[in-house]
Amino acid sequence: MPDRWTYRLDAHFTDSRPVLDLKYDMETRTRCLLPRNPQAAGALVFRGTIQSYTTASVIVVELRFEAAYDANNLYSLRLEAEGPSEPPNDAKWEENLRRSFDRWTSGLPLTEARAPSSPDRYRQVVEETVARELELANRVDREAEEAIRVIQEGILDALREGKSFSTAHKEGGTNIRLLGDVFVFADYGESSDREEFASPEAFLARLRKFYDWESRRDWYPHPAPEIEVWKYIERKLM
Repeated sequence: MPDRWTYRLDAHFTDSRPVLDLKYDMETRTRCLLPRNPQAAGALVFRGTIQSYTTASVIVVELRFEAAYDANNLYSLRLEAEGPSEPPNDAKWEENLRRSFDRWTSGLPLTEARAPSSPDRYRQVVEETVARELELANRVDREAEEAIRVIQEGILDALREGKSFSTAHKEGGTNIRLLGDVFVFADYGESSDREEFASPEAFLARLRKFYDWESRRDWYPHPAPEIEVWKYIERKLM
């Protein structure tokens, strides 16, 4: 039995939509995020992975912008699976992969690989796509920062109105509240540590650190988006 096995499927197709619109469509079809590979200098390559726990394999999905023509663009889509040993049922597993790949490409105008397009035209599309991606990312970042600020202000207002945070475990727990003008972290049980913060900024930083692990458990091993961390913290108010 070989140490590794691989299985690959490829398809070429044309599409007239902007590159990022096509990419988002493929992410919906494959249910896999396809971030741009910054190592592919001068080209547009989007690649993501799907973990198959039933066969201990990793499926790599790659969308590549191949050429820019007058009426449409040419793309290639690749599915590449690799695992530590032969799948338990080789024929059935390959059939399932083929069915998934056919579903991903359903309705797309499949074609054969074609001659490269004009280098200038290709470069223009690449530059426009990268600029658009950065613009969208910056907009999302600004929107997320504003949403986080609103949540944080809501948490501070709730504490001023008498709400609090509280944790409990067999050794004790921690109560987090506003006492007078001071934000307090007070342990009880085996520990009687107490931390006080007069500055809302310092308090929020400590609160974020306090809930760091708990807020990202459902995202592990990936980091949780910051907005989701603060939504989680907000839900812990009592």
